[in-house]
Amino acid sequence: MSEDTKDEDDKVKRNVEFSELPQDIKDKWVSQALELTDGFLICGKVWEAWAYGTMNEGDFAQVGDDPEVIQRVAEKLYKTATTGGVLYE
Repeated sequence: MSEDTKDEDDKVKRNVEFSELPQDIKDKWVSQALELTDGFLICGKVWEAWAYGTMNEGDFAQVGDDPEVIQRVAEKLYKTATTGGVLYE
């Protein structure tokens, strides 16, 4: 095992916050999040808009098109994988 791999394993074991991970490791989690959410859509309107019949295809976008959403998904996946927690709170 290389020294770099050992350091990465130690960080995971210590439950290091996602923001504290090296960029290349964060990028791997983001890549996994993109792969897992491929084809998922996110709605840009509030829930109440459904009742008014104003929803159309333009109100939805690919999850992977929003960097903030993908970042949050990656962070949640990392936290779940490293703490044995639940994916949704």
